[in-house]
Amino acid sequence: MLNRCVYFTPNGAPLYHPIRSSHVNSYVNYSTVQARAQSAMAAANSVRVAAAQMTSVNDIASNFATCSRLVKEAVSAGAKMLCLPENFSYVGSKSGDSLLIAEPLDGPIMQKYCSLARESGIWLSLGGFQEKGHDDAHLRNTHVIIDDAGNIRSTYSKIHLFDVDVPGGAVYKESSFTEPGKDIAAVDSPIGRLGLTVCYDLRFPEIYQQLRFQHEAQVILVPAAFTTVTGQAHWEILLRARAIETQCYVWNPFPPHFLLICPLKQFIVSSIGNIAFVPT
Repeated sequence: MLNRCVYFTPNGAPLYHPIRSSHVNSYVNYSTVQARAQSAMAAANSVRVAAAQMTSVNDIASNFATCSRLVKEAVSAGAKMLCLPENFSYVGSKSGDSLLIAEPLDGPIMQKYCSLARESGIWLSLGGFQEKGHDDAHLRNTHVIIDDAGNIRSTYSKIHLFDVDVPGGAVYKESSFTEPGKDIAAVDSPIGRLGLTVCYDLRFPEIYQQLRFQHEAQVILVPAAFTTVTGQAHWEILLRARAIETQCYVWNPFPPHFLLICPLKQFIVSSIGNIAFVPT
């Protein structure tokens, strides 16, 4: 079981700004984006960020204890923000388990994480929370950003649901118990303007283009719980592609292999198992 933090301190602004063209110009004022990027990345130069590699189980209290320990570790290391993977608070052992524990954002589970952030003085990215849906048969797969005062700053419910038939393998149908989100979300933070996504969204570049060019994101978060079959084949390539296309950092908390991608490099931080390294 892997439960640990990996750290990164930004050391410069990687964003470059493409020459205006007629179709791109309608999306964004590049002088505004450039100013925001330079300001955010300058501020982020002194900010340390942590990503958690954790193995969630079907025990909410146990997962909270693990997250609390990781938060304490991150704070002790000087991190101002900790990013947790998809399903950080619960992973069911059988179909339907997640529906039984789903709660609204003002329920006791999320409020415990808000209190944890406030008491620890750290921002939290909580990717893949089982938020109660519009009926008892559905939940929302929701990415939640909590600030260091314990306030929910932004939420994003996963738009692209994992409905996949693997040839010769399993059939996955997330839509059978999850309702898709409708709105894209971005929010300012100590490390820059964050674009929020979840796992399978990674295969749909349009949402990343909108986050970058319409919502002015500089760092895009992709908390994930990829399956072995579908993840091993494509996930690293897709993360790098999204970083290159958007010229954003792409931050991927995902056990057991975590990546932070820089658009001008292959990666800045890569961690496999208990090994973390920063290429020079």
